[in-house]
This record gives sequence, C-alpha cells and structure tokens, in this order.
Amino acid sequence: MRTRHLALLLLASCGALGACTRTPPLLHVTSDNVRMTSPDSFLVRYVTSKGPFDVIFHRDWAPIGNDRVYYLTRAKYYDGTRFFRVVDKFVAQWGMAGDTAVGNAWRPLRIADDPV
Repeated sequence: MRTRHLALLLLASCGALGACTRTPPLLHVTSDNVRMTSPDSFLVRYVTSKGPFDVIFHRDWAPIGNDRVYYLTRAKYYDGTRFFRVVDKFVAQWGMAGDTAVGNAWRPLRIADDPV
C-alpha cells in the first residue's frame, strides 16, 4: 500500500513539473525577441550523416541574413533538420525547421532583403 502511494505521488510530481515547463524560445517568437546582432564573422559546424562541414558567415556580406542565422543557430533551430534540395557542384539548401510547430511559429517572421 505504501509503495502504491509513493508511486502515485511520484507520478503526480512528474505531471506537475511537466506542466510548469516554459515554452521553448523557438515557439514563442516575435520580431522583437529575435533581434540579435551577429559578430563580424562566425563559424558554424554542421554535422550530417555524410560528415561535418563548416561555414564561415561574414556579417558585412549580408548583415540581416547573418543576424538571423546567428540567432537561429544559437537557439538550435537547425538541430535535426534535413537538406531538402541538393544540386551537384552548385547548391545545397536547408533551413526548414525539423519540428513543424517551430516552422509554423517562424513562418510569418519574414526578414527584409539585405542591402546590395
């Protein structure tokens, strides 16, 4: 009997803790809370099933786009995502969230074009 009460208490505690968790920042997004200025340059290592590769981002090449990539990378937006188009010796495209709820939260937050 005592074991059963302890088990019920443990289950109730786990449920209460789950209900108190905060919404992940990638799901609670507004144009105000995503403003983060990237450094002049930064390196991101992407780890794939075919091996890792590094990309160096230069803010002076595309400041608006770099700021967004910097924020999303730090928030782990790209974790678990997949490439959705690869054209040999030309381009590999990725960036859509692997989590549909996260993708839906970000869809309305378009960014302006970078200056030319």
